[in-house]
Amino acid sequence: MAITHKGSNILEIERLIDRLGYGDSGVAKKLPCLTGTREPVLARIKRWIEEPSSKHCFSLFGAAGTGKSAIAVSIANQEKGTGRLGAGFYFTRDEQARNKGAILVLARQLANWGDRRLRSDIASAVQEEPDIGQMTAEYQFQKLIQDPLEAIDTASPTLLIILDALDECDMQYATTLLCLFGKGVAKLPPQVKLFVSSRGAPHIQACYGSEPLNSHLETHSLSDEKIELVDNDINSYFKERLPELVGQWVEEPLDWPGEERRRSLVRMSERLFIWATTVAGMLADPNFRDPEKQLRALLSSDSTTNLDRIYAKILDRACSSTVSQDVLARFRSVLGALVVAPVPINIHTLSSLTRPDDDELDRRAFTNRIRATVLVYLQAVLIVPDVEKSDPAQDAHPIRFIHTSFVDYLTDKSRCDPRFYIDLSDQHRQLAIICFGRLQDLRRNMCDLDPSLLNWEVEGLEKKVNDCIPAGLRYACANVATHVSRAPTNCTDIHRLVREFVGKRLMNWLEGLSLMGRTHEAVGMAALIEFWLKAAQTPPSSLELMYPAPKARPGSAFVIDFERLATTFAQLEPSRMAVLFFAIIHLFMAGLLSRLQGPSSPSTTFPSIDSSPHAQTLALLNDFRRFVMEFMDPISASSLHIYYSALPFTPSRTSLSRRYCRPDDGGPKVIRGQGEIWSHTLWTASKHSNSINCIAVSPDSQTIVSGSADFTMRLWDADDGAPIGKAIRGHSDAVNCLSVSPDGRFIVSGSADRTLRMWDASTGSSVGNAMEGHSDTVNCVAVSPDSRRIVSGSSDKTLCLWDATTRTSVGPALKGHTQWVKCVAVYPDGKTIISGSFDSTIRRWNATTGALVGDAMRGHSLAVTCIAVTPNGKTIISGSSDQSLRLWDATSGAPVGGPIRGHTDYVRCLVVSTDGKMIVSGSEDRTLRRWDVTTGAPVADALEGHSHGVRCLASSADGSVIVSGSSDKTLRRWDVSSSSSHGNPLSGHNDMILCLAVSPNGKVIVSGSYDQTLRLWNAITGAPMGMVMRGHSGPVICLAISPNGRTVISGSMDNTLRLWDGATGASVGKVLTGHTNHVRCLAVFPNGKLIVSGSYDKTLRMWNAITGEPVGNPMKGHSDTMTCVAVCPRGKMIVSGSRDKSLRLWDAATGASVGKAMLGHTDQVRCLAVSPDGKIVVSGSYDKTVRLWNAVTGEAVGKVMWGHSEAVDCVAMFPDGRKIASGSRDATVRMWDISTGESVGEAMKGHTDAVHCLAVLPNGKKIASGSHDRTLRIWDVNSGTSVGRVMKEHSDRVTCLAVSPAGNVIVTGSGDRTLRLWNATESAAPENDIVGHSNWINCFAVSPDGKIIVSGSYDRTIRLWDAVTGAPVGTVMEGHSNTVTCIVVSPDSTIVASGSWDKTVRLWNGTTGAAIGDAMEGHSGSITSVTFSPDGRFVVSRGERPGSPEVIVWDASSRQRVDGADLSMVLGDVVDQPPRMFRLNNHGWLRDERGKRMFWVPTGLRARMDVLGNVLALYKPTVPLIDVSAYVS
Repeated sequence: MAITHKGSNILEIERLIDRLGYGDSGVAKKLPCLTGTREPVLARIKRWIEEPSSKHCFSLFGAAGTGKSAIAVSIANQEKGTGRLGAGFYFTRDEQARNKGAILVLARQLANWGDRRLRSDIASAVQEEPDIGQMTAEYQFQKLIQDPLEAIDTASPTLLIILDALDECDMQYATTLLCLFGKGVAKLPPQVKLFVSSRGAPHIQACYGSEPLNSHLETHSLSDEKIELVDNDINSYFKERLPELVGQWVEEPLDWPGEERRRSLVRMSERLFIWATTVAGMLADPNFRDPEKQLRALLSSDSTTNLDRIYAKILDRACSSTVSQDVLARFRSVLGALVVAPVPINIHTLSSLTRPDDDELDRRAFTNRIRATVLVYLQAVLIVPDVEKSDPAQDAHPIRFIHTSFVDYLTDKSRCDPRFYIDLSDQHRQLAIICFGRLQDLRRNMCDLDPSLLNWEVEGLEKKVNDCIPAGLRYACANVATHVSRAPTNCTDIHRLVREFVGKRLMNWLEGLSLMGRTHEAVGMAALIEFWLKAAQTPPSSLELMYPAPKARPGSAFVIDFERLATTFAQLEPSRMAVLFFAIIHLFMAGLLSRLQGPSSPSTTFPSIDSSPHAQTLALLNDFRRFVMEFMDPISASSLHIYYSALPFTPSRTSLSRRYCRPDDGGPKVIRGQGEIWSHTLWTASKHSNSINCIAVSPDSQTIVSGSADFTMRLWDADDGAPIGKAIRGHSDAVNCLSVSPDGRFIVSGSADRTLRMWDASTGSSVGNAMEGHSDTVNCVAVSPDSRRIVSGSSDKTLCLWDATTRTSVGPALKGHTQWVKCVAVYPDGKTIISGSFDSTIRRWNATTGALVGDAMRGHSLAVTCIAVTPNGKTIISGSSDQSLRLWDATSGAPVGGPIRGHTDYVRCLVVSTDGKMIVSGSEDRTLRRWDVTTGAPVADALEGHSHGVRCLASSADGSVIVSGSSDKTLRRWDVSSSSSHGNPLSGHNDMILCLAVSPNGKVIVSGSYDQTLRLWNAITGAPMGMVMRGHSGPVICLAISPNGRTVISGSMDNTLRLWDGATGASVGKVLTGHTNHVRCLAVFPNGKLIVSGSYDKTLRMWNAITGEPVGNPMKGHSDTMTCVAVCPRGKMIVSGSRDKSLRLWDAATGASVGKAMLGHTDQVRCLAVSPDGKIVVSGSYDKTVRLWNAVTGEAVGKVMWGHSEAVDCVAMFPDGRKIASGSRDATVRMWDISTGESVGEAMKGHTDAVHCLAVLPNGKKIASGSHDRTLRIWDVNSGTSVGRVMKEHSDRVTCLAVSPAGNVIVTGSGDRTLRLWNATESAAPENDIVGHSNWINCFAVSPDGKIIVSGSYDRTIRLWDAVTGAPVGTVMEGHSNTVTCIVVSPDSTIVASGSWDKTVRLWNGTTGAAIGDAMEGHSGSITSVTFSPDGRFVVSRGERPGSPEVIVWDASSRQRVDGADLSMVLGDVVDQPPRMFRLNNHGWLRDERGKRMFWVPTGLRARMDVLGNVLALYKPTVPLIDVSAYVS
């Protein structure tokens, strides 16, 4: 709504209009036509302006120098007098930053035109969006130009807008501006007129040729004017201007130089007004003295390129052939710097860029020398403010070329005098070297700023920056990358300077960019240098990689023009450079890999980056780009927080961290919790105040749009996550879904307010009214491929179709689902719609008629939450609350394969890659996962980063952008091109892996799966071998390999066994049939001749391993399912275990049962093993015990081994036969002494779920265990502690494990359908995470000697950890019956005191973790804090109590309560020291108790925290520790 223009509102409108700024229109730099000249064209333009029925737009075309701008200025002056000039903007090539403010300048002029309604509407737009100056050009144009102009009264007078020299504006911005005018031109009142002058550039011609602009356009080309008319105008110019300009030098100036010579000059001009003005300037230049002599020389010239001749004469006079080479070099360097500088520079910057380092003159004297010896002679071609005197105010103004044709002359080798020719590439080389020289002056904190203040909080920051960072240094910071990128790639000097700069000054450079407000450009600048280096190190034979040559045959070489690409890069906005860089590198690597097919491949000569001379530099630049994107918020906010907030949290193994992180930087020090390598997250963005429910990416991949439960939508820059403008409001409830039309014109959103809304994709403005039709929440929306139809799904159980043009519903609602419609998608051909519902079904609909297609597609057991179709339209992918994804045939609707599992909570969202090969899914388990579309196998590791469930996913049309939104209120953009896995998973199975084995020679792995197949794998490389072993009609649940490795035996739920060739995977012999139920277990005899199998049919059978024939009769005796079987080492006895709670011995020769059943277990036998000497059998049971048996007699041996608190799932014998290892569902591993039956040491704790499989390594020194917690752990037998890192790359439970005969490789199989190989001998560095508690850690302490960390948890336990390695120390401290709330370590580090919700205080040995006495009882409420006295003699505890806290003093030795103690005497100074209170705000900035800003905490580490001495503890399941001693006074 417009602001009413009454009373006090006038002042408010003035204030709002002032927010548009006072940008320069550029008209002051332009001159009008001379009176009496250009009359025909001026008259035609005037008729167009005055004719009510004339077209909206008038385009004036003309070549360079034909006087277009003079005509535009003349029109402006003429119409300003009539009151018709509304606004005008005059572009110049060397002021692109000013050019891009054109809309704001035009809007301010329109507001001041005189129309009160227009002024009010523009003010309203500013009021609605106070930061409109930071919005996109599309948004600014719509709100400040288009909407206000549409609303002006048709009775208003003609309003003229002028855009002059549009071709000199940045091509992208010029195209945007013309397209915006063209898009809305038909809606403008007839009296609104737009005049545009330009050269006939192709991009401008293209805009004019498109509708609707073409229908509203009138054009005039200056090349069509009659020759005599133009000549007369130029003659008139000479006749009036020359006498005026040269009067002081000519005796009779009134008619000088006479009609005849004027006509000669006119002929020489060739109808170029720029030639005429340049000649006039040259003749009038006082440095040339004698204009008569100059004129005679000019007229005697026989040159046909007269403008070039004029330029040559000016240069020759300015720098004659007699000058020294030093003067000539200075002259050329000045011109070269002015030509190649990306922005106009003032004389101070020019002096800095051209002054040799060894020049004896000081800066001011050298500046004066340039002024006196160069600039003063170039006034005919340069605009130099007050060239003859030094004036600080004037010297700050930039130097400009009068006309771009002079630049064209200087840079054209065929036209320019060789003395003055500017080789662009070489000039960039020179300036790059100069910039690197200037950058050596950078140092930390050059402006002497306070690190607790943000940039914008520093008073007079701009003046400080200008005073402390000289103009030349500021120029070098901003432009060094541009000059490097355009320099020759074979310049060894620049190679050296780049290496030195990257290795020493990256952080200081970034500090300068931050102070200049240009942090966002750092990523693009680094990409330019990185790309240049890659081009420089690439031999010619390796350039045949990227782009197919014209008419190349399929599979032919690729070619890249690095010089052309570098030029393209340099023309881009820095914010766009990074994306193009990433795309090119991905293409480059794809091309490289595709060529690695033989010795003749050109790519074989391409040097490895790691072996190149620039390897370290490239690694640093790559890290630098990630660094800036990761820490954009603190760096752009405060330059010094590069050191205080970014470097301390940089992953420790990156090149950047190793080079630039220093312990004495004065900021926080991350003791624990610091990552080692960059995450997959490219950036994180947060502006929404509630859960992000939906996201989409624009078709051009430049913009992301998000919708939130906070009722708003937002636009984001896809490159760096920067928000674009303010929130988009319109819905009155949560925004649940949105989609961007494939043509990029509009966004459609659906909300819990039961409506859909349409928005202009370029401006974010609402289009029309809300689309009403659903009677409940709108959950999902999609747009047809042709952008003509919209389909929505709702909690009202229906779908609705909508016309995208009229925004009205099409036909009746589509009914068929019996519960909420949760997701919807449209086939690529636009003919079919698919929907998923809370009724667990998927349905297909005819997109034209709305009729159901086929039956409901059933397979999910819970709600279908997300759905997509592959780009080829052949496959449907769905995700569900049942934690799975499924594939479906898009034509028949039939399921393809089984469920795809890996997520541990609801699957909320999914997208399909543009090539149709990969699925990315997001889940409430906070992860994203990637899957192969064909096999359903995981492609790489889970992507982690969100702190709450992943609610939505989107992918760009070109696949370059994957972005997720979460309940944690953030968006994240992901790099999905690589995996952080330690070795790639062995993917191939499309369901859970149930069993595996390693061949005796350690070279082959065999796996069996629920997908009914077996697979062979190379144990060294992980590559699949042979064929997929198909034949079973049920899951493969057991397998074994013969001792010679030639045969694989498998058992299945199809009741059969099969034999396979161990090398090829081919089926061998017949199917082994005989069992009448699932084959549960099997074993091979040591001689390899016999196989024994156990079954759910309660029998064992023996088979000939060569022929597959059964041997003897079924071995009966057990009364329930067989669960395990083994053959004694000598092959004479078989031992079996069963669900009937017993074990049995069998004679291997006869199959007869030996002795009685081995009874003792009180629940089913789960596992067994035989000692190496064949004398002892060990078994584990559901009854939580481990038992020993005599392998000859079957008698129980020793005592029952108690210790596990849940079922024992796996047992293994040590190679020496003296110890047993067992794994249990209680998440622990235990060792037992066979001779005594006693537990060896404490339980090995670390897993957080059932230990399902284990093995003892051949050397007997380590145990490997696999768990349902998805991890593999290796345990040291002597210490009983987990060694190395926790191997947690599997995304589902570890189901089976085997060790190679040499003991150097462990292989695991998982429910995630993959196998993984692990180096069992590698001593991996321990992780920075403290893992062990089974619930959240609630309190934390560090021992005064710094050696021990103590943690207390909701799991009621306390743990000790080595502060250096993170390894657990001593025993788990168990005793509290409720959450541990507080802990403290005694001053001598020997005792730990703890308090709990159980109202007790306990003391523990600080070294072993052993309890010291009983609990100290006395509090009536939960304990909130415990403290030791300074001498360690007393413990003071504070508990909750109604009214006031309850404080009790305890004697630390006797653990007795000390009544009547004086706290001030007990605690001394401690009682007067309040606990330190640090505060973390919503933007991640940490402040101390005085409110002073300390540092910025990365998103992933923000949590509840505590301060323990000088250590900040952030309470998460894994506890990061940050040393903040630098901030403790």
